[in-house]
Amino acid sequence: MNEGKINLFAVYSSRDYKIVHPLLEAARGHGIDVWSHVDDLKPGQSWANAITQAMHGANGMLFFLSEHSVASHEVERDVILGMQLGLDMVTIRLDDAPLSHELEYCVGTHQPLTMTSPQTSETTARLALQI
Repeated sequence: MNEGKINLFAVYSSRDYKIVHPLLEAARGHGIDVWSHVDDLKPGQSWANAITQAMHGANGMLFFLSEHSVASHEVERDVILGMQLGLDMVTIRLDDAPLSHELEYCVGTHQPLTMTSPQTSETTARLALQI
C-alpha cells in the first residue's frame, strides 16, 4: 500500500468480484488505496502472510456482505482478524443474506450501506463519504 493514502482492506467473496471490483476502482480513483485479495495476491504468495501484512497496514476495512461472503470461512476469518486488530469497518450489503452467528457477533451492530444495483453512483458516493 502506498504511504500518504487511506489504506483499506477489502473483504469479500471472489464470487462477488464483478459487483465489488467497480466500487474498489471508484475508491482508488478517489485516491484511496484498497487492498484486495483478487487484485493484490501474487502467484505463489502465502495467503495468510499477505492478508495479515495487509491488514496490519490498513486503517480500515470494507466488508462486502452477501450470500457468498456469509458462506465463506475465509471471509469470516478476515472479518474476525480485522475486528481483533481494531480496524474500523464499513459494511456494504450486496443482498439480503442473513448473517452467520459468527459474523453477527462481529458486524451485527454496524449500520451497513445497502446497494440497490451493482454500479450506482449514489452508492459509490456514499461509500466515499463513509471512508
